[in-house]
Amino acid sequence: MASFREYALPTLASLWLASPAQAQTTLTMSTWAPPTHPLTSVVLQGFADEVGKASGGRLEFQMLPKHPVAGPGTFDAVRDGLVDISIAATSWSPGPPHPTTHRGVSR
Repeated sequence: MASFREYALPTLASLWLASPAQAQTTLTMSTWAPPTHPLTSVVLQGFADEVGKASGGRLEFQMLPKHPVAGPGTFDAVRDGLVDISIAATSWSPGPPHPTTHRGVSR
């Protein structure tokens, strides 16, 4: 099974490469898990911290105070631009598996 980093880092790298050299980009992120849950506080926030460092501060992340949809709607929330980055439990998602995408990068 492919890891989160295998998909997310190339997606964010493509965003970074496509943006102007000195521009700063702020991406929103959220998860259905509470702020103290390891998926939020360790995985998602840790990912944001590492990518922020790797981009030299050109990419910043803002954690939304509340996930904009219920857990099963996470893929659609990212697709529809309600949030830029999230973590999804694919077993909750109705229909066929969604490809790992970011709005504007593919689809």
